[in-house]
Order: sequence, then C-alpha cells, then structure tokens
Amino acid sequence: MKTIGIIAAMKTEMQFLKEELKNVSEMIFSGMPFYKGTIGNADIVLTECGIGKVNAAIYTQILIDKFQVDAIINTGIAGSLDNVVQHLSIVIADTITYYDVRKGQLINCYPYQEYFTADEKLTQLLYGSSEKNTSMIWKNNYR
Repeated sequence: MKTIGIIAAMKTEMQFLKEELKNVSEMIFSGMPFYKGTIGNADIVLTECGIGKVNAAIYTQILIDKFQVDAIINTGIAGSLDNVVQHLSIVIADTITYYDVRKGQLINCYPYQEYFTADEKLTQLLYGSSEKNTSMIWKNNYR
C-alpha cells in the first residue's frame, strides 16, 4: 500500500493521528487543511471532513484527485445500538451499508448491491495495528 487517506468528521477524532504524523506538510483544499506525512512506514494524508456523508464524499474525492491515495479510512467516534459494542471498543467494518435508504432501492438502483465490502488487505492491516487492548476489537458481521 502506497498512500492511505484518513478522514475524520471532527478535529477531536483526528487529533491523535495528527500528533503521530512525522515529516508533516500542510496543504489547503476547499478551505480545509490536509496533513501529509508518515506514521511508521505508511504515507498518510489526514483531513477533517466535517459531519455527514456528503462531506465525507467530497473529501474522499479530494483525497483521490489531489493525493492519488490507494486506500481511504474513515475514522471517528460513534455510538452503537448493539450491546456487544462497549465504551472504548474499536470497531473495524468489513462491510458497510446505508442506514437511511431502503434495501429495495440499494438492490434495484446503481450500483445494485446492498453492502459494500472493505478491502481485505486493509482490514487485516487495521486488525493488526492495534497492539494494545486487542480484546476490544469487534468485527462487523452484519448481513
């Protein structure tokens, strides 16, 4: 993997990663800063996209167009309706879907699928990156 783009909705969600970046350079696109640097041996581009999937989509496209990232991670703080996920759990999704669109629309309209599957290599990298509290990692298995 060459360059990983990481987006977070809020500053507090990206602050730890920003502090971990080495050899940082800052660029401004669409009025928001993008921080390019390294964490370990990975090239990273980090940004705060704001709340919502429209903002996430806009900043994802900027990461693709301006930085030619090979993968994108959306990181942040979220709640859960599942009691299995406890406070401070780490959740790594291997599949995702819309929460606000009927399944019939997803299946009958482009791209004609209910779920989107994460890149297996990237998912395994994320599982392996948590050296502490690995018992807190919870894999998403909803289908």
